[in-house]
Amino acid sequence: MSTPTRRACRHANLGWLTAAVNFDRFLTDLTAWAEADDRVIGLVLLGSTAERSRADEWSDHDFFVVTCPGRQEELRQELTWLPDSDSVAGAARETAHGLKVHYRDGHVLEFAVFDLEELRACGVNHWALAYGDVEVAQATKAAVKRPDPVDLGREWTLFMSLLVIGVGRARRGETLAAGQVIRSYATGCLLRMLTASAADPSLDFFDPTRRLEHVLPDEAAAVAAALALAPEEAARGLTDVALAAARRYGWDVDATQADIVSTRFGWGENRTHTHQ
Repeated sequence: MSTPTRRACRHANLGWLTAAVNFDRFLTDLTAWAEADDRVIGLVLLGSTAERSRADEWSDHDFFVVTCPGRQEELRQELTWLPDSDSVAGAARETAHGLKVHYRDGHVLEFAVFDLEELRACGVNHWALAYGDVEVAQATKAAVKRPDPVDLGREWTLFMSLLVIGVGRARRGETLAAGQVIRSYATGCLLRMLTASAADPSLDFFDPTRRLEHVLPDEAAAVAAALALAPEEAARGLTDVALAAARRYGWDVDATQADIVSTRFGWGENRTHTHQ
């Protein structure tokens, strides 16, 4: 290994170790605040903040603060309770209950402040209780949501319809709108079908793009390659990925719809619509 390469590796390792120390320090400070503030009855960690084996130097902090009734809004409005609050670069209300905050060093927080009733009505998947009693734990368990079954036929038809809309906009010259339809809406349908087929608990059913590279590396790479293309070519590439996945996983879908899309845009020879 060359000296510059060794230096790069040392720098990367040092960056991760520093980030890990700061990550832990933030959690320690946040938990100490929650335990000491009489407005707060619980602190729930989420995502990689809860499952530390997934955390790396790019991880943000995700958490819920649980308050006594009537105290939640003041904590949403006034943020001096955050660790290192004097280093906050920006804070924005994202939902009725939640905020995104970023610090001057690039550290990001995603959090919400609830009372118990609001907590029971929200949605979580991976979580850990940093502070709180059994009532907070039970309310969080009540908020755990299971993914709804994916209707493959519905997602397939939506996928094909969205490709038609997106490519039509591209040919009209609406490149930005075409890219949004194809790369966001249509791709979302495809990813929901793929994650349903994988049925891996490490995937995030709130966001089917998360960790797909670790579970379905071939499909994830093919989708990423397609999305790097211009809108119409991206649509063609995504169609190929969908047809290959339909064959591989035995999806009960009407693949003749892909032929219809191909014919509509003159993409050449009709694609096979039989599954073995």
